[in-house]
Amino acid sequence: MKNIKLWISVIVLFAAIAVIFAGCGGSSGQQVFTPTTPITPTIPTPPTGVSALPGNGQLTIAWTAVAGATSYNIYWSATSGVTTANGTKITGASNPFNLTGLTNGTIYYIVVTALNSAGESAASLQTNATAGPATIVTLPSLAGTWSGTWLDTRYNVTGNINAVLTQNATTFSGTGTINLTSLGLGIQSGTASGTIAGNTITFSFGAASVGSGIGTITGTSGSGTGSITAPLNLGAFTYTGTVSNNVITGSFQFTSPTGGNGTITMTKQ
Repeated sequence: MKNIKLWISVIVLFAAIAVIFAGCGGSSGQQVFTPTTPITPTIPTPPTGVSALPGNGQLTIAWTAVAGATSYNIYWSATSGVTTANGTKITGASNPFNLTGLTNGTIYYIVVTALNSAGESAASLQTNATAGPATIVTLPSLAGTWSGTWLDTRYNVTGNINAVLTQNATTFSGTGTINLTSLGLGIQSGTASGTIAGNTITFSFGAASVGSGIGTITGTSGSGTGSITAPLNLGAFTYTGTVSNNVITGSFQFTSPTGGNGTITMTKQ
């Protein structure tokens, strides 16, 4: 009887051990713990898209974020060829960064580097900008009486132009005449109108039995396109010019070689 009890105890002990090993896996499901290899960071690539926006006594510097970078340094100089060795260093610069205390009218040269625990990248491509307030472009006043001449230098024909224009904050309009006697059409009447938005005037003009056109004036520079219709049928033309408070000067060029080209000058009275 004692032997039977002893064997039962041995069987129970081995069964318990088997259960423990089965729970831990053994050869059919044993858990394997593989050590994790630390990921070693690499030095970031140089920043790209570096830009500098001028301001009054300052530049706002920005760039494209670099993957894996934890901070950035800026190096700047008033001499071209700035490097990490010769530039004035700004550590831990935010993006964008306002570089202040600069002299208006001076060109500044900038490079940016990216950093992480592995080190500092090579410098970005150099960019530059001139410190100073943004240029305010003031549109000339078109209101008033204008008179002048047009001249086709190809055919050596000329005539007078007159216009009376009115202008407010957002629009302008006017009427005028163009003398085409040298082309056999006498004096023709025309109109002009346009809109004003910011520093740009968008306008259109036309004259019966002559043609029409459109254009823009941005600041003091203007350009546009038009067409001379029947009875002259000279076709399409382009023009460019400048406008001050007292003088309009420009030139025109027809697409067709037979259309001619020339100049226009008008002065406010």
